[in-house]
Amino acid sequence: MYPKPLRPDQGTMLVLCLNLVILLSALAGAFLTITASEHQEHLRSERQLQVFYIAEAGLSDAMSQLTGGGDGNLGSETQPIQFSGGQYYVQAHEHSADLYTLLVKAKLGNATHAIEATIGVDPNGGYFRKAAGALTAMEVLESASVDSWDSSLGDYGSQATNTRSGVPYARAGGHVYGNSGIDLGINASIFGNAQTSAVSPINLLPTNFVAGATTPDSRTLAMPDVTEPPELLAMTASPLHLSGSDVVDLPSGTYRFSDLKVLDDSDLTITGPATIMVDTFLTDSDAEIDIDASAGPVIWYFRGSFQMRGTSSIETDSDHPHENMLFISTDNITGFPGPTGNPALPLLIGQQSQLNGVLYAPQGLVHVTDQAQVFGAVYAERVRMTGNSWIHFDEQLRRLLLPLGSGLAGLWSGQGGAGPPSLWSLLTWSKAAVQASMQHVLESHGSGDRPPTGSGPQGVPSPKR
Repeated sequence: MYPKPLRPDQGTMLVLCLNLVILLSALAGAFLTITASEHQEHLRSERQLQVFYIAEAGLSDAMSQLTGGGDGNLGSETQPIQFSGGQYYVQAHEHSADLYTLLVKAKLGNATHAIEATIGVDPNGGYFRKAAGALTAMEVLESASVDSWDSSLGDYGSQATNTRSGVPYARAGGHVYGNSGIDLGINASIFGNAQTSAVSPINLLPTNFVAGATTPDSRTLAMPDVTEPPELLAMTASPLHLSGSDVVDLPSGTYRFSDLKVLDDSDLTITGPATIMVDTFLTDSDAEIDIDASAGPVIWYFRGSFQMRGTSSIETDSDHPHENMLFISTDNITGFPGPTGNPALPLLIGQQSQLNGVLYAPQGLVHVTDQAQVFGAVYAERVRMTGNSWIHFDEQLRRLLLPLGSGLAGLWSGQGGAGPPSLWSLLTWSKAAVQASMQHVLESHGSGDRPPTGSGPQGVPSPKR
């Protein structure tokens, strides 16, 4: 018996099926090829983004190094800085003390990226931009006054050459701010702005004088809590009492006092850098505390009452307030809504006493009274000024970052009386050729020693990736 022959249409179907299988295989191969290609492109894009972030990190590190007193150069082409699986190095060119060009080159695997940037010092970029700031109420009462001076130009007395109604003052940068309003008492004078948030009032009397703006400022003031260093909290606290003709020198170091009293014409000299924690503090009766910050600042942490009475003083040898930072964690307001707070925990500068420094008490009511004078700044939950007292704001403090309670000494190591660390702002930046040298970058802008011009620190766009 013979096999039955195939019909012509059956052979055609077999050929079509084979062709279809071949076509589908080709399409599958093409799809896999495209998918693999897209995956590789995605990996390349992702790596390019990562190397861009490494270059950004290098730029940020160089600016931080300049803030700490460095020259902006980090690593080299042969010895780059390792970072996040990649590497970078930064070359810096100084045009002036306040203007630099930075060239950052980064690499991650085969991906590379370069950024050229011009940075400059922002003279108003710090935290302490006011003479006095209050989280809630700011009170400038009973002939109290606020003005400003610039410690880089000399001492306050040499700048107090202006007068108003027979009262001498220095400069009109003594701004005050209160989140919940400002009360100005009889004959109060603000040689600067007096501003609050848009919904808070300013109570002005006919006898008040405000040299600057009184329009609302919607940028409310924020004050982080004081961070007390754990190493100080772990130390055993002991008392230190000075009186009569006592003269004591505290060398550079770390100290914890349960009770610090400097009384009766006694003299305490503290050499920085020093960090001091105090539970209860009192100066009185012409006592003096002298701060020698030629090698570094003195940083205080106060946990209880703080009182300066009887024409006592805390002064820095260089007249730079930023070299004497006073952090106060005391809460003398909770449960005591009255004008002076908890009487058991006064934060008081009074009786013609003088403080050269920056006082920061985010949970406290600070009272400056009885012809007392602060050369620096006062920031607190509430600030109350009475009795012909003065706050003289050092305009150099506008450059000072707010330290979160610790680590500040390192910023000023070796700087002494040179002023606060410079705060650098990005003026211009753009992508650069990876092969470009610093000289090529400078010459591409028309001169070997002229940086590119830009719109300044406000509204600088990010470089194109």
